[in-house]
Amino acid sequence: MHRSASFQRGSSVLITLALLPVLGCSGSGGGPEAVPSALPAMVALAGPTTVGFAWGRLRARVELDPYNLTQRPITQSQYEECEHAGVCQQPAESACATEAYAALEGFDLDAGAAPALCVGSANARAYCKWIGGRLPTLAEWMNGARGAEPKRFAWGETLPSCEQNPRAAKAEVADPSEAGGAAYREPCHALSEQYKLKTGEHAAGAASTGVEDVLLLPAELIAYDESEQWSACSDREGACLIYGGSAGAIDSVTALSAAAAALEPSETGTKAAPAPASETGAKAAPAPVSDIPVPYAYAFRCVVGED
Repeated sequence: MHRSASFQRGSSVLITLALLPVLGCSGSGGGPEAVPSALPAMVALAGPTTVGFAWGRLRARVELDPYNLTQRPITQSQYEECEHAGVCQQPAESACATEAYAALEGFDLDAGAAPALCVGSANARAYCKWIGGRLPTLAEWMNGARGAEPKRFAWGETLPSCEQNPRAAKAEVADPSEAGGAAYREPCHALSEQYKLKTGEHAAGAASTGVEDVLLLPAELIAYDESEQWSACSDREGACLIYGGSAGAIDSVTALSAAAAALEPSETGTKAAPAPASETGAKAAPAPVSDIPVPYAYAFRCVVGED
């Protein structure tokens, strides 16, 4: 599976939030002065919230000022509009490692309503700035994605159904005549040649906050916060990924600069790879984020219109 170089135009609807005027210069055509035709749908949120993972023990109580988080991941159509405006760049397929795309084998990601895939941290920040916002911090993302207290999934602790996350698996019972007769789990899209991975079609998997399509792709991109207790998200490279061991699970974070390593959730919810050593034994300077393939296909959201 790989990202298509061309997207279906006009196949998703952009919803204008009346309380948040679109910012920027006038103009509706292409070029550097073009502004968004409308803002993505937003959810109004506030703190306090407990930052932490259901499978970890580390907790941090954080006060959050009121803010607005995009209800769903930014879509291909929305991102493409930013490209046409000359603000965002066309993402390179090399932004994510081959195995990241392989994890989405069998899914159709060409529809305009599909999440914008592996756009790169610089492009994600550029898009959010273009619509008057920025990437969410870990605390802001968690507060929207699963509410004020840690949960493994947006909806709670139970494994997802196909209606909650299309990357899930449905429980099936094997033929009793077969040896063992054990139950197995079949991918939701197994009976379809191509399963379209679109935003806005999984309301059953929404968080209590109203935020939808949490980890519709295997990971989501969030901003660094120098005060963050999770070192992966206070990394000076400026962005990190949140991901899970199964579809839709909120299990761990990793710094984008360390994301090329295979990471597993640890007791604290994160396990970052050590910085590489040079021939002299000193730690080598990290490579630029844009040069490091990421093993998790990721989407992104924005915080817009903070109060």
